[in-house]
Amino acid sequence: RDGRNQIDKLVTGLGSRRVMGTASAGDHIFWTNGRDRRIGRAERDGGDRQKGFIRNLRHRPLAIATDGAYLYWTTEGATIARAKIDGTEVDERFITPSGIIFPDQPFGIDVLGA
Repeated sequence: RDGRNQIDKLVTGLGSRRVMGTASAGDHIFWTNGRDRRIGRAERDGGDRQKGFIRNLRHRPLAIATDGAYLYWTTEGATIARAKIDGTEVDERFITPSGIIFPDQPFGIDVLGA
């Protein structure tokens, strides 16, 4: 597959209200689904779509970024979480800023120096 028209299929059915952020690394695209508290993954050509690549998160994931080795995401719980790029070693309290409460929670994220 050459990837043409696959992005439309990747996003179809996820609903714009649910998909909060996207990131890519290697051969995969990742997205957050706040409503269902999970992170999805698919191949860049749109194949092997896994809506629940990381699931059952305590807080709704918002923005997502990657350095190629880890995924990092912000949450409605005012934390920054991370997991290995393969979805293992999920740490939902990777960074827990003290004293930060809504509306001062982190909404965006970027990884520098990757």
